[in-house]
Amino acid sequence: VKWGAMSSIDGSGAAAASRGVHSGKYYWEVQVPGLCAVVGVARPAFDKYSYPGFDHLSWGYGDFGRGGELRNDAASRFGAPITQPAIIGVALDASKGLLWFAKNGMWLDDSDPELERNPAAILSSDFELIIPVIGVLPGCNIEIEMRANFGLEPFAFAR
Repeated sequence: VKWGAMSSIDGSGAAAASRGVHSGKYYWEVQVPGLCAVVGVARPAFDKYSYPGFDHLSWGYGDFGRGGELRNDAASRFGAPITQPAIIGVALDASKGLLWFAKNGMWLDDSDPELERNPAAILSSDFELIIPVIGVLPGCNIEIEMRANFGLEPFAFAR
């Protein structure tokens, strides 16, 4: 997905995958340029004109110029800053409602999805559809391109 420069808060900030999941375990990777990129998941009613993690129906990890943050309607310090191009790994256990993030192959904040240790977020496990989403923040005023790999190509970091 490629976005042009957005110098104001107007305009679409998110792109959603064409399919979501209700249950099961999934892993995917997103190549991000650094600052301004947000990677996460959302419920179907998520406002795609908003940004992942900026409401209670979505969760997003990114660097908003203050270092790594995890968002779900509010921000909290999380993980490493994303100041350079990186590959963000996402592990989702949709059946249990657990979500993890990795940066360049390293799980963030002492987490491990294989051990179900320290998930970045606990979503409700009500089997409501969960959709992968990516976004770019307004005001970055740069062209941004992100590429998601859901397994059609070999992953950069084997899981």
